[in-house]
Amino acid sequence: MIAPNGVHVIELNDWQGSRESRNGTWLQTRIGGQQVVHGNPRHLVHKKAEELARLLSPVRRAGAVGC
Repeated sequence: MIAPNGVHVIELNDWQGSRESRNGTWLQTRIGGQQVVHGNPRHLVHKKAEELARLLSPVRRAGAVGC
């Protein structure tokens, strides 16, 4: 999402059931009680944000974006 104060990354997942964080790991409890461990998506989101910044840097240097 692009807003006046910056670009915000929103991570969407199509998960059913509940989620909780345990020591930096995400635990999904599906309907029916099955538990699934997921890695913290923060690292992947950070990597995606760095790549987006790299791709946008030539545009910013050219002055095409009011930064």
